[in-house]
Amino acid sequence: MIGEIANWEVLEEPSLSDHHYIEITIDSSVKNCTFTRYKTRHGNHNIFLKNLKPYVNSLLRAFRNSQNEKDINEATNLLQNCVIEACNKSYRTKNQNLSPTPNWYTQDFEIEKNRLKALRRRAQRAPQDQRNARFQFHKEELKKYMRKVKTAKNSGWKSFCTIATNPYGAHYKAAFRKAIKPAELIALNNQDPSGNHLKIAQDILEKIFPHPANSNSSTYIPPCTANDCPFTKGEVATVIHHLSKGKAPGPDGIDNIIIQQIFKKFPLILMELFNTCLKLAKFPDPLKVGNIILFHKHGKSKTEASSYRPISLLPTIGKVLEKLLTQRLNFHLEKNNRLSNLQYGFREGRSTEMAITKLLDTIHKGKASGDHVLVLSIDIKGAFDNIQHSAISSYLDNSKCPANIVNIFKNLLQNRKVILNTCEGPAIRDQKQGCPQGTLYKTVTERVLAHGAVAWCLEPTVRIARKLSTIQRPFLLAISGAYRTTSTAALQVILGIPPLHLQLQREARGTALFRLRLPLSTNISDIDPSEIEEKATGWSTHPSEHLSPTQISLDDGGNINTGLRIYTDGSKTERGLGAAFCVLTDVNITHRWSVRLSLRNTIFQAEILALLKAVEHAVSLPTQQLTILVDNQASINSAANPKSHNSIARKIFKLLHSHPHIRVSWIKAHAGYIGNEEADRLAKEAAETENFPETPLELPKSFIKTFLRHKMLATWQMAWDDGDTGRLIHNLIPKVSLHPINWTRNEVLFFTGHGPFPSFLHRFNLAETSFCSCGEIGTPIHYATVCLLTTSYHMAPPSKQHQPIWFRRVANNSTSRRKIHNLLHFLQRETSLFRPDPN
Repeated sequence: MIGEIANWEVLEEPSLSDHHYIEITIDSSVKNCTFTRYKTRHGNHNIFLKNLKPYVNSLLRAFRNSQNEKDINEATNLLQNCVIEACNKSYRTKNQNLSPTPNWYTQDFEIEKNRLKALRRRAQRAPQDQRNARFQFHKEELKKYMRKVKTAKNSGWKSFCTIATNPYGAHYKAAFRKAIKPAELIALNNQDPSGNHLKIAQDILEKIFPHPANSNSSTYIPPCTANDCPFTKGEVATVIHHLSKGKAPGPDGIDNIIIQQIFKKFPLILMELFNTCLKLAKFPDPLKVGNIILFHKHGKSKTEASSYRPISLLPTIGKVLEKLLTQRLNFHLEKNNRLSNLQYGFREGRSTEMAITKLLDTIHKGKASGDHVLVLSIDIKGAFDNIQHSAISSYLDNSKCPANIVNIFKNLLQNRKVILNTCEGPAIRDQKQGCPQGTLYKTVTERVLAHGAVAWCLEPTVRIARKLSTIQRPFLLAISGAYRTTSTAALQVILGIPPLHLQLQREARGTALFRLRLPLSTNISDIDPSEIEEKATGWSTHPSEHLSPTQISLDDGGNINTGLRIYTDGSKTERGLGAAFCVLTDVNITHRWSVRLSLRNTIFQAEILALLKAVEHAVSLPTQQLTILVDNQASINSAANPKSHNSIARKIFKLLHSHPHIRVSWIKAHAGYIGNEEADRLAKEAAETENFPETPLELPKSFIKTFLRHKMLATWQMAWDDGDTGRLIHNLIPKVSLHPINWTRNEVLFFTGHGPFPSFLHRFNLAETSFCSCGEIGTPIHYATVCLLTTSYHMAPPSKQHQPIWFRRVANNSTSRRKIHNLLHFLQRETSLFRPDPN
């Protein structure tokens, strides 16, 4: 580097030390190298689509004329280049600022810095007899400047963190940025500065993505299976609709918002690309290139490549195609029963709780039969990075999935490349094994602690409850701002946060009923798990099958007055729940149906049941123009979703798909439509007629969750009533609730009695006496009513026997609480005023 120094100079700018800054200019070809990202959240989409339009016909011809892998690769490259060119003309690019910092430097600091420069120059040019004095004056002014800078930095950081809305936003990145910039790759070379950045990056990729020791390809010939059908527009639209707008793009810079805009205006472009890939069973090579971002693993050495987790940013077009292929593959694997019953991870409808329960059952059975039980837990190091592609290919060959699905997945594993950006250009390496991770995780404290709670917190012991209370307590103190001596039980009631062991017990009970289908003990509930609505998983039909766009309408269908019309409705009152439909021909009602449901069921269940019965009735009629009018959009959306978790909605979907002449439309409720009013009357009549026969229907999840929440509150209330701590707060808040009381910190200190009061401080040996400076015992009520030093904040003093009532009235009065808040602020500001002089 010494040979590349072009110039250097000592700067006169003030620094935060006794030394001066030295500016060195390096004459080198090294430069910042990053991929382009566009500001697509700020609009300009119409301009982008206008710029892309001239390329549409040529792109469609390129996809339709593709006959082999080379053709589809060239067509995909053409698509990427056309989209990038349109983006460059339409969107602004993002600045790659990986470590934003608070903006604390103002114009005043610039003026002060220039003043210090002038003072230093005057000191240097001053006569000999004045020079020392001027240098001393400059030194004092510099100290003041440094203190101002330090204060501004601290306040800038506080403001920077206070205004943050996303807990993992700019302030988190500035303080805990784990991604490695291209210029920092030298740190991964074991602190050896030899070699250029490109060579270092290549070495890192070789260590993180090693090639397999043997590359013997499998000679197994897969059985001849039929090809899967092409992707449908509804199938692709569903995947693209659910793309997250905040995900980082791949090396091409094309993000999810751009993909959504392209499909919205020119759906044939992506449809032709995806179906051509499926027909040829080839995954385009340009979509297999991943941009590697390295994240440091906490607690690992920063000089070792294995201490970094590689995150691969893949092209978004390729990720859409992968999602389409993955849901097809999952459908066939589940349909053909090709997955092990012992696999609980990465499968819909299965969970960790089910795996743990299965393990515990096996252990208990082994112990009951007198056998020795050995549990072996295996954690494969770098499983994602070392998985063998040949093993995946072999499994696919035996999966009995459609030939084009198997072949395109095997092609997806070939010619994969990873890129690591450096200041001297990208380092590229073939990826012949492993699967780079590209997922981010969001955790919340209670969610983490609830992991597998059904196995250990279904009936928590006193020891577990005490341990969980210890974990929860620091959070309660931080949220409330209370003193550390404050009762945990009191803080839980004030903040509306139940004891952690009760929350986890509720989670465990819910998991036992919903997922494991296990009954609870009879003293808790007599609900049979078979009575609970079971979550439907997987696909109700093939992923390519969707309802016709003309079958479902969310526009008001009140003006439909031709053909046969069926109106449905559900109604819930205090006396019951009803569902009904009626058939309207012209202006005559020709058929009526109604049913009464249990109050434990929901209005959604009534609406979806009425829709099912209406569809079944429509199927039984001769084929004709027919419209079912529903005033509940949730039931329509659920019925139109092939992956709905509601079993009734899946039945409706299958019937509608096999009978495309049946249309379902939304209608505005209580708008005077004859059929809708009649269906509403029938539903209310069924709900309020007690001798109407009640039709059994599975209990909804919402009812079980409400039931378990009430059980938790009852247990919490009993513990709060029978507890020994927090009695002052029990007098003010006798009933527990999940809603916080919304007291300020000062109000919490006053009502708990744990605050800046001599009586409290003396009790914990933090003060020599419990007396106030006025001569009386310094209790909270003393300062609020009779202390001579706080007359501005006084309220009428109660008699001793009426003090509990006085506290309740003050706690329930916002004006009194405001006065208490100001009183505590005064006590904390003037602490010495209320402490008697020990002399």
